[in-house]
Amino acid sequence: MLGYGVTSLAVNLIRALCLFSFPKKEGETTEFRGVLFYYIIGASFLLASAGLYYIERNNKFMQYFVELNKARELELSIQAVSKYEDFIDTLRITYKKSLALLLAIVFILATTFTVFPGTSNHTSLSFIQSNEWFSLFMVSIFNLFDTIGRYYGGNPNYWLSEKRILLIVGLRTVFVLIFLCISTQ
Repeated sequence: MLGYGVTSLAVNLIRALCLFSFPKKEGETTEFRGVLFYYIIGASFLLASAGLYYIERNNKFMQYFVELNKARELELSIQAVSKYEDFIDTLRITYKKSLALLLAIVFILATTFTVFPGTSNHTSLSFIQSNEWFSLFMVSIFNLFDTIGRYYGGNPNYWLSEKRILLIVGLRTVFVLIFLCISTQ
């Protein structure tokens, strides 16, 4: 998940380079050139990824671990079929234990998409005059803190108790109220 956050920050950086390289001028449309440049860079990354996948697929080191993983999957599937009832019981217990955290995730996403990106576009900062730069700034800030949250959430050294998580999720409601008050005039 950390890779998703880093990738989104890289995409924001590419977008900033496009906005900087192709500034908007009076009476002239430069958006096409900027978007074309952006998509050429994106296509280059996709082609490079496809080429690297082909090279890696034929690597003996990679082939060894693929075969090792296939053997493990076969062994685990044989064990899983024999323990189907245990699996259903475990699934039921896990669901009951994690229901509050699952609802917390739904609440976090609901509050996030209540104000982002729609409501955030109706606000402004005095030091950013251009709407394109403001939108990029807002998305970049969102992606930065999303990446930080994914890192800390995936690192067991920083895990919080369930009560603290639910308290922080509840405090997010205050964030939404403040954001809505700022955006209305």
